[in-house]
Amino acid sequence: MGSERVLVVGGGAAGLTAALVLARARHRVTVVDNGTYRNATVDEFHGFPTRDGTAPDRFRTDAHRELRSYGVTFVTATINTVHTTERSVTIELSDATTIEAAAMLLATGVHDDLPAIDGLASRWGKSVFNCPFCDGWEQRDEPVVVIDAAPVLITSQPCSAHGLRTSPLSRPTMSPRSPAAEPR
Repeated sequence: MGSERVLVVGGGAAGLTAALVLARARHRVTVVDNGTYRNATVDEFHGFPTRDGTAPDRFRTDAHRELRSYGVTFVTATINTVHTTERSVTIELSDATTIEAAAMLLATGVHDDLPAIDGLASRWGKSVFNCPFCDGWEQRDEPVVVIDAAPVLITSQPCSAHGLRTSPLSRPTMSPRSPAAEPR
C-alpha cells in the first residue's frame, strides 16, 4: 500500500482524476494548480459520463470536495523550479515555498494560442469551439467554419461524423452576421 507523497501538477479533469486514483491507492496527494483552465470560457463541457453538460467550475468544486474526503490537499500556485534526485522531486512555488515528494505527475493540459482574428477571443467557448468531439453534438447539422490557423493537417472526418458542414478558411474574418457571431 502506498504512503508516499505524490505531486499532481494540474487541476483540470486529468489531474483531478489522477489525484483520485492515487489517493484511493493510499498515497498522500498534493494537487498543485495555477488556476488556468483551457475550458475557462465555456458554459459546459462534454464527454464525461454522468457529467455531460456540467459547468467546469461546478465539476472542479465537486471534485475538490470528493478528493478532500480522501485526504488530497490543494495548493494554488505556479511552479518556478523543479529539482529531482533518484529518490525524490522538489518543487519551488512562486511564493518560494518548497514541497518534496516521491513522485510528480504532470497533467497540465493544453493552452490555446488563438490566431489574431477580430472577434475570435470573445466568442471562444461560446460560439467558436476547438473540438468537434466535445461540441459536435450541440452543433450537429449546422454549418461550421474550420480555421486553418496553424501549419497542420486539418481533417474533416470528426466534423462529418456529426453532420457538420465544414468550410475551411485560411484567413477568416468575423462579422455580426457570421454563423459564429452569436452564442447559442
